[in-house]
Amino acid sequence: MSFEGIWLPLITPFRDGAVDLPAVRRLVRRYVEAGIHGFVVCGTTGEAATLDEAEQLAVLDTVLEAADGRRPVLMGLASNDTREALRLLRGIGQRPLAGLLTAAPYYSRPSQRGIEAHFRAIAAATAAITVASTLAVAAIAALAIATGIVVAVVVITATAIIATAKIERTDAH
Repeated sequence: MSFEGIWLPLITPFRDGAVDLPAVRRLVRRYVEAGIHGFVVCGTTGEAATLDEAEQLAVLDTVLEAADGRRPVLMGLASNDTREALRLLRGIGQRPLAGLLTAAPYYSRPSQRGIEAHFRAIAAATAAITVASTLAVAAIAALAIATGIVVAVVVITATAIIATAKIERTDAH
C-alpha cells in the first residue's frame, strides 16, 4: 500500500440531525472523479467524536461502497481508552481498508510509554496498517524521539498524518 498523493479527510454531512449518507456517497464519487488518491473517514474532520459506533460504520460502509475499490480508505479509530479503541476495532472487522488512523489517548494525556503501549496494542490487534495522527507537528518529533517510533510524514491539507513504519526502542537502556 502506498500513501502517495492527495488523501482527503472527509467531512460528515448531516441533514435534519442525522448523517446524510446519500451526501457522503455524492462527495466520494465527486472526489474520485476529481482525482483524489485516498480518503480518511471519521478522522478529526469527520465529526467522529459526535457519531456513535453504528453511525461511524455506516459512513465507512458508504465510503467503501462509493469508492468501489478505486481509492484506498483509512478509517479513524480514536478513544481515550485503549480497551475501547480495541473494542471499536473489532467492530470495524474485516472491511477492506488501507489502514487505521489512530490518535494517542486524548484527555487522559498518558506518558510517552503509555502512548507507545496504546499504539502497540492497536497494532497487535490488527493486520491493517496503523497510522498515528496528530494535529501538532511538534508532537510528531516529540513522539518519535521519546518512543523511538520511526515515522514517515504525509501532509494532508493542514493535518499531518504519521505512518508508523517501524517501532523499536532506540534509547541506550
